[in-house]
Amino acid sequence: LAQAILAQAQCTSSPSPTPRMLQPRQTFEGQYLAFPIYLCIASIANSVFLYRSLNDLRTAATGTVSQAGSQVLVCAAIAELIWVVPCFVQCAIYVAAKNNNETGQAACDIQGFYSLTSSVGSMFVGALVSWFTLEQLVVSSERSLGSWKWAGAACLLTAVILGIIPAIPGVRDNAGYTALGEGFCYWDLTADGPAVVMLLLTVTLMGITFVLNCKSVRALHLQDEVDYKAEKYTITAALVMSYFFTWILWPVASLFTLSDQSFPSGLMIAGGILGHAQALVNPLLYGWAWKRYFLEGRTAVTVKQVS
Repeated sequence: LAQAILAQAQCTSSPSPTPRMLQPRQTFEGQYLAFPIYLCIASIANSVFLYRSLNDLRTAATGTVSQAGSQVLVCAAIAELIWVVPCFVQCAIYVAAKNNNETGQAACDIQGFYSLTSSVGSMFVGALVSWFTLEQLVVSSERSLGSWKWAGAACLLTAVILGIIPAIPGVRDNAGYTALGEGFCYWDLTADGPAVVMLLLTVTLMGITFVLNCKSVRALHLQDEVDYKAEKYTITAALVMSYFFTWILWPVASLFTLSDQSFPSGLMIAGGILGHAQALVNPLLYGWAWKRYFLEGRTAVTVKQVS
């Protein structure tokens, strides 16, 4: 009895060590390498995309469609880069370490913030590219070319504001960032509030993007002389399919929550892979194909009828 009392006194009198956020893994597990390698390749591709877009912006003549288009491309590259690069760094760290159960929320908040900010920013900028294509590269609108950089900035700023909301005290406890499974931290889509917001946001932006691209195809069809018409049809279709395949799992996850069903295994990691695939697809789709055939291939055309 005396020994038990003494042991209890020692436990209560000595302070417990502060747990570390990261704990070294006892054994190396090869499956943790695949995603960092994928993210490393995606980071390099998107970094090249950003560099080339910035260089095009630097060399473009002031007040031209080329300058405005380069500004939109820079926004697209930034939107994806702020997700893929920090996610690569974080996943690379987790190859050798893992979160402590008591302190892992900070790491989850960090991942959730840049993931939500980037994904929403990419959704907005993707719709913006479709709008720019229709207004400036297909029907030659009289809209001020200087407005597009502000539209791009507004897309990114809106995404940042939305990314901050889940971290606000009061919101964080009920609808903050959380681990949704398979190492994926994001806005808590298992809560009704975030599920409704994400469902409305993604479906609305998908609808807008689809309508804008349909109008572009119709306008191209009504024009007598258009360079690279077949290529433009193909690129427009690719833009729509890429947008839908990238973000389709977001409304799907929301519908699971709103119908009181749990997420199926693999849903979150599939969403992360598709989201990060933008960093591989966008440099080719936007940085090469769209830039070459739409932005650089823009010529004077005769329009029969555009309504």
